[in-house]
Order: sequence, then structure tokens, then C-alpha cells
Amino acid sequence: MQKGDPTAEKVIAAINGLGDLKRFKEAVFCGFGEPTYKVAEMLAICDYLHEKGIPTRLNTNGQGNLINKRDIVPELAGKLDLINISLNASCYEKYQKICRSQFREAGFDSMLEFAKLCKKKGLNVRFSIVDCIGAEEVEACKRLAASLNIPLYIRDYITDS
Repeated sequence: MQKGDPTAEKVIAAINGLGDLKRFKEAVFCGFGEPTYKVAEMLAICDYLHEKGIPTRLNTNGQGNLINKRDIVPELAGKLDLINISLNASCYEKYQKICRSQFREAGFDSMLEFAKLCKKKGLNVRFSIVDCIGAEEVEACKRLAASLNIPLYIRDYITDS
């Protein structure tokens, strides 16, 4: 853990400061950075949230196995109610242009394998893309997701203004 990174205990304390948690539909692990870099902390927070009756979702790049240098999928079972994997593109070349994965081609391949492992483990998993990638690429992503028998969620592109 890097200096300044919050511990699970600090995050749980912050959650407790939010008041009645029942007003939240779910807790989502996403945002500035990849949540699976802190998989142990994330799973401890999932346990706490589940004790409070709050469903959990992971938004991930799907490279957690590469990041952690082990298969983390078994650890996710029973902890996350939905795993949303950012597919972003239908092939490595387009994916790398968008995502610039530090793992290069292994990043795209690992993301697909992670999705397959999640599905095999019985986890609720889906891919997601943003609709701004063009109609042809959306169709290619639909075909890829269908070939892996994993649902695809297509999000609307939202601008800041």
C-alpha cells in the first residue's frame, strides 16, 4: 500500500459517516485507478457493505489477475454482486489505442480470460462499452461478447457540458 492510500478501516469509517446506507442502491468500486490493485481492501469493504445489506459492484479493466500475479476470481465469489468489465473495443489494436494498457497485448487477452473465469465461477459478469466508439465497433463488440456468452451493456456517452 502506498503512503496515503486509505485502509479498509478508514473507508468503512467514511462509509459510516454517510448516514442511512439503505438510501443507496449499491456501492460501486470504480473511479480514479483500478480497484483490483487493492483487492484485499476492496473485499473487506464488500463484507462490511453486505452486512449492511448493500449490493456491491466492481467496475474493472479486467486485468486484476495480471496486476496481482495470481487468479483473483475465486476471491471475488460471494463478495461482489456484479462485475462490470470495460471491454472498450473488439480487438487488441483498438483496445490498446483507447486504454494504453501497461500489459500491452496481454492486457486485452487477460481481460477476456478474466471475464471467462468469472462466468465459469458463476459470478454475475458483464462487459460494457460506451456508444461513442461507432456503430461498426459496437456491433463487433456485441459479436465478441456473444461469442463468450457474456452480456454487453452499452452506455451512453455523457459529456461534461
